[in-house]
Amino acid sequence: MKRRPLTRSVSSVLAVLLLCRVSAPILASEPGAREKPRYAVVAEEKTLQDKDWKAVVAALEKKHAAKVFTWEPGGAEGLRSRLAPWRPRYVCFVARPDELAEETLVRGVPLCGVYYHEVGVLMRSLDGDPYDDALWAVLTGPTPKDALRVAAAKPLVVRRALSHVGSGWLEWLESGASFSEGERGKKWIKDPGKPPREVRGPDDTTAEFVRELNSGKVDMVSSSGHATEHDWQLGFSFKGGKIIPAADVAKEPEPVKAAYERARKAASSRGSKRKAALLGVDLAGEVHEGLADNPRIYYSPGTCLLGRVDGTDCMALDWIRHGAMQLFGHVGLQTRSCYAWGIAEYFLALQGRFSFSEAVWLNRQALHREVSLGLQDPMKYVCCRDEAKAPGEGRVFWETTVLYGDPAWEARAKPVVDPLYDQDLRTRRLADGREELTFTATMRRSALPSRPAAFLLAPQPRTAFEVKEGPADLVVADELALVPFWKPGDEAPAAGKEYRAVAVVSRSDEAPPAGRD
Repeated sequence: MKRRPLTRSVSSVLAVLLLCRVSAPILASEPGAREKPRYAVVAEEKTLQDKDWKAVVAALEKKHAAKVFTWEPGGAEGLRSRLAPWRPRYVCFVARPDELAEETLVRGVPLCGVYYHEVGVLMRSLDGDPYDDALWAVLTGPTPKDALRVAAAKPLVVRRALSHVGSGWLEWLESGASFSEGERGKKWIKDPGKPPREVRGPDDTTAEFVRELNSGKVDMVSSSGHATEHDWQLGFSFKGGKIIPAADVAKEPEPVKAAYERARKAASSRGSKRKAALLGVDLAGEVHEGLADNPRIYYSPGTCLLGRVDGTDCMALDWIRHGAMQLFGHVGLQTRSCYAWGIAEYFLALQGRFSFSEAVWLNRQALHREVSLGLQDPMKYVCCRDEAKAPGEGRVFWETTVLYGDPAWEARAKPVVDPLYDQDLRTRRLADGREELTFTATMRRSALPSRPAAFLLAPQPRTAFEVKEGPADLVVADELALVPFWKPGDEAPAAGKEYRAVAVVSRSDEAPPAGRD
């Protein structure tokens, strides 16, 4: 049994959230067991001086009984010294678009994504281990009104999806439609209570994609293919239509501008005063307005740059304007083998066990675990790690991904089929004061998971752990455990197979400080 130091000074014991199937209840006598999760809001002083953006901060403060922390650009070190001792469960960075769009010059070369890089490094460095020390996201919007709408969003049950990623994970969803970005004319649909089926789709998917979006019934949009901050090309290996911000139509050829004017006149003749922020432009140059703004999540594991805000009009902001209460995307370049694809396993294949925010966060921690253990495949990690730099279009990007929205917002997939596996966590206090954690996973399907089993733990600092049974490279941190019951290249386990691991953990019961910043 190998004893491992834990250098964290942040949070977490054993409260698997909601559908994680905890078999042993947490005792009320355990420190923090019944407390509301600590929620920190971080904003620049300039943001708080703007009354409209200050209202966004105030809404989060009221909703989550949050503590507000201020910082200045480049002031991550000072923020760290104040944020780390408080040990928040959630951290929401409220940021204006101009903050996110800032660049800096190093030897004359523009460095992009500075804000995202600084935040990413900060959230892994509140203590000494390689993991993010709270669930975090960036809350922004094209206007404070849009950001306020995101802050006030009600929980979402994800039932219907619209995807431009192969078959779109439809087997895990109640219903939906998906178009292939790799093979022209391939489409899948799923109706409630029935399995997905492949059908013949259009050669140009633009009109059908926008029509489905405008139904107002889509709870999740997924994308892959070539993209920038200002366009998403619907075909990856073939030429297809594209989605662009309406503000960029002035940059399009004259036939597209004329088509846009025709679309606006047609809408006006129908008595519609709504103006789309997103447009579909098909191969014939016709324009299709994306008007639906019902609440949804946007999961973009396969598109470069779509997640980066580079001004007041861009893809990320316009998707938020059109109902994206949470949006996951790439700030920099993306590769086919990027680790971001694993979010779907935690979010969809486990059938509502984790919220979208939790799935994004857990997948990122699984990445940090592999990097820290030296299990790196460079092509897999270049698009997900803050430290890596890659040139592109005359710029240098700090490679990272971002989640926009409220990190505590609840968006969960509706369970419609058996999950990939069940999981369970049992705990008991030993005579010497340490805790014994027993993790189990029972396969419900014959398939090989791509990510370690993840367990969310309630805030509790831990000082060390030792593995008594199970994978030697499992991780128990302050707020989560990652148990790699399966390895790449293993045979797919049979349904019903049970995995078990046991770890003994030393912990500190020291309570975090109270009060305000």
